[in-house]
Amino acid sequence: MLLVDQRGHGASTRLPNDLSRDAFVGDIVAVLEELVPGQRAVLFGQSMGAHTAFLVAVARPDLVKGLVMLEGHVKGSDDPGEAAQLGRYFASWPVPFENKPRRESSSAGTRSSMPGWQTSN
Repeated sequence: MLLVDQRGHGASTRLPNDLSRDAFVGDIVAVLEELVPGQRAVLFGQSMGAHTAFLVAVARPDLVKGLVMLEGHVKGSDDPGEAAQLGRYFASWPVPFENKPRRESSSAGTRSSMPGWQTSN
């Protein structure tokens, strides 16, 4: 089992330059090709991860054996402004958070969307 922190999530790059769908898909494809070459994987995804899993399956069906998608849907958006808005949201967070209380106060009501963020405390 592999666990991938998507761009801007978990222990990944905090301020990614590219937040396009293609970038998220490319990251997963690169991980699969590097770590399980020649094998098809069952992708699990929650929320945006589910959407990314679906897009990987569409783009590279040769790499995907099955999907488990939670709280996600296939539609997404083609609006490039949404990627820019997401980038501004990530950029608004202090990097790194100096402690858990600072992280929680910085989340401005979105704390539930980032419970796994690691802090130095």
